[in-house]
Amino acid sequence: MTQTISHSTEGATFWQVHVTQFQSAGKNKTQYCKQHNLNYHRFLYWYSKLIRIESDRNETVNLLPVRISTSETKSHQGAVASLELASGVKLSLFDEVVLFKLIKSLG
Repeated sequence: MTQTISHSTEGATFWQVHVTQFQSAGKNKTQYCKQHNLNYHRFLYWYSKLIRIESDRNETVNLLPVRISTSETKSHQGAVASLELASGVKLSLFDEVVLFKLIKSLG
């Protein structure tokens, strides 16, 4: 019987190589770990972590429409949120949906 090696001291690079190889190996996780003498639970931890990181990187960014106007042509009254910078530039949002999207994108 082959002894399973923990590889607990190995870092993300080590596990990224194995996750990439696993994805092209055409085997299930148990088979892959046995073949490469990997700790199955450690592999699952790193697989989940690296897939989540990759998913976050590939997440599309939704751009919000912006209209620029001078304070003389557009009143800031009725805005659901406003931000005034020290330079005097003022950002006003008039749509709650846009405000929530902006907050979500900052989070």
